[in-house]
Amino acid sequence: MPTVSKIAEFIGVSKSTVSLALNDKPGVSTEMRRQILRAVEALRLQEDAVDGVLGLPAVATGPQERKAVVVFHPPVLQSSQVFRELLMGIQAGADLLNLHLRLTANDPAALPTHVSRLYLEEPELRPDGVLVIGARRSEPVLARIGELGLPCVLVARDGCEPGISAVGCAERPAAQEVTNHLLALGHRAIAFLGGDLAYRYTGERLAGYQAALAAQEIVPPERWIVLGDGAAAAQRLVSESPEITAVVCVNDAHAVAALPVFVAAGWQVPERLSMVSFDDTDEVRHSNPALTSISYPRYQVGLWSVRVLVEQLREAQLQAVRVLLRTRLVPRTSSAMPRG
Repeated sequence: MPTVSKIAEFIGVSKSTVSLALNDKPGVSTEMRRQILRAVEALRLQEDAVDGVLGLPAVATGPQERKAVVVFHPPVLQSSQVFRELLMGIQAGADLLNLHLRLTANDPAALPTHVSRLYLEEPELRPDGVLVIGARRSEPVLARIGELGLPCVLVARDGCEPGISAVGCAERPAAQEVTNHLLALGHRAIAFLGGDLAYRYTGERLAGYQAALAAQEIVPPERWIVLGDGAAAAQRLVSESPEITAVVCVNDAHAVAALPVFVAAGWQVPERLSMVSFDDTDEVRHSNPALTSISYPRYQVGLWSVRVLVEQLREAQLQAVRVLLRTRLVPRTSSAMPRG
């Protein structure tokens, strides 16, 4: 159980407020009590995740021996919460294992003088290992990392490039699970909304959706699959596919953009249309209605990414490792049986 001080610091309230909420005393609003209880659960999960890494000794015992790790992250973040939780796990792992962490944007169009290029091209700045946060199918930086022979881990990815480790969650089974949730409710006309096939997760989630429908001998027409911006995709589905009763959104960002478009068209959720998504961010937990979503253990993914990288730093014969963590379907009021 996390301490009162840690809970208070985590959400930015006083220790007395936390104490009142935990002891079910008056003087705390219902919403604040919920936030505190969510913080307790989040911190408990973090403690459990850290416990799994504590058995691994630090890479170095003194400050002069600390290994340097560069974290390449996308230049544009679709979800600050997703990045924040991954980074919290990475930072916790680095602290536990005595690593020196550096962050830089992974922009293929960056100038040669950009720090992201200098980390790899200047010998005195070159790190001992690299973590890459990014969902693009093609990450040009990986080629240079491979040429340099640097240990590397892809963060929040379910697949490995040749010779490169990856830590993430199995996207295709997760997409099958969330689509099966709609099928079990009785939906048969189910669309897929949003995303870009330049990103690996879009293709994997689309494939999982298609596999779940195929298992029920349902072949979705092309107009049921609309990629791109969530709001524009929703408008196309309203115009071209009035028969659909449910939609699988590629992630929460696209779902939040699509929801007001459906509502404005008279497609109330879930009475007219059920919606499900991926990422389980605060946006969909607090939307109206709250959206059913696949939850990812992002903190643990960050933590395990550091552990895998450290194992590669220790063992030169270890070329690549793939670690998959479990996802969790969180049903909410956005998914219901189809009318009629």
